[in-house]
Amino acid sequence: MDTSRALLTSILLFSLMSTHAAVENKYLKEAKEYLQQGETQAAVIELKNALQQDPANIEARLLLGKLYLQSGDGASAEKEIERAIRLDADKALWQVELGKAYLLQNKFKEIINSIESDTALSGEIQAEVYNLRGRAYLATGAHADAQEAFQQALAQRPGDEVAELGLIQVTILSGDRQTGEPQLDSFLEKFPDNIEGRLLRGELLRQSKQNDRAMADYNYVLDKSPGNLRALLGRTTLYLLLANHDAAAKDLEALAKIAPTSPLVQYLQAVFNFQQGKLEQAEELLVKVLNQAPNHTQSQLIYGAILFRKGEYVAADEYLSRALAMLPG
Repeated sequence: MDTSRALLTSILLFSLMSTHAAVENKYLKEAKEYLQQGETQAAVIELKNALQQDPANIEARLLLGKLYLQSGDGASAEKEIERAIRLDADKALWQVELGKAYLLQNKFKEIINSIESDTALSGEIQAEVYNLRGRAYLATGAHADAQEAFQQALAQRPGDEVAELGLIQVTILSGDRQTGEPQLDSFLEKFPDNIEGRLLRGELLRQSKQNDRAMADYNYVLDKSPGNLRALLGRTTLYLLLANHDAAAKDLEALAKIAPTSPLVQYLQAVFNFQQGKLEQAEELLVKVLNQAPNHTQSQLIYGAILFRKGEYVAADEYLSRALAMLPG
C-alpha cells in the first residue's frame, strides 16, 4: 500500500474510532479534505489549527505525526505520537509509526527496547514491528537477532518485501556476498521498484568496479525518487571516478540543496575541487569534513596530498601516514 492510500485508510479508521464530540473539529475536517486533494502542507497547517482548538484530539495528533513521517521529519513525528500516547491512544494506532519515527532518527536502541511484538495486535502490525526490529538489529550489527526478526515478519506476512530484503542484507553483511548478491538480483526481479534493494546493489556493484551496472541502478532510483540522497551520493562518486565533471557538477548542486552540511557531500565537493585544481577550496572543505569525521580515510589522503603540494611536509606526513595505516592490506 503506498503512502497516500495508507493516509486515506488512516483517515477512515480514525473517523470510525473517534470518541470526540459529534461535531467534528472543523480544522481537522479541512485537513482531511486537503489530504484527499494531495495538498499535504495545507493539511499540516489545518491540523496544527485543530490542535490549538483541541490539544487533546488524538486523531489530529496521530495524523500530524503520520504527515511528519511522510516528510522525513522523525523528531517532530515522535513528539506528536508521544503526545497521543499520553492521551491514551490505542496501541494499534501508534506502535508502528513510533518505530518508524525512531528509525528516521537512527534511534535503534529505542526500537529494540520499546517497539515489541504484541499478540493482541493484528498480524499485519506484528509483521511491521518485526521488520522495524530487524532493521534496528541490522544497523547495530546484531545479525543473528536481525535474521530472527525478519523470519518472524515472514511468518506473520509471507512474501513480505521488507523482510525478504532484510534477510538478504543479513547474508551480505555477514560476509557471504557470493550467496547474497544472486539473491539480491532475484529479489529485484521480483520487486524491481524496491529503492533500498536498488541502492544496496548499486553500492555493491560500485565497490566491485562494475560502474555501468551501478550507474544503471542509481539512475533507476533517481528516476523514481529524484531527491534520493544515497543515490545522488553514489552517482556523484561514479561521475568523479569517471572524471565526468559536468555531470558531477549538476549532482553536487542538487546535493548542496538537499544536505549542505553533510560530511559526505562536502567530501565529494572537495574531490571535485581537487580534480579541478582548486586546492584552496578543496582544503577548506576537507577541514570541515575532518572536524566532523576525523578518521575519514579518503579525506585524510587528499588533505595530506594538498599539504604536501604546499610544502607542509611534516603535517602532510602525519595525515598520509594515518590514512595509510587505516587502509586494508
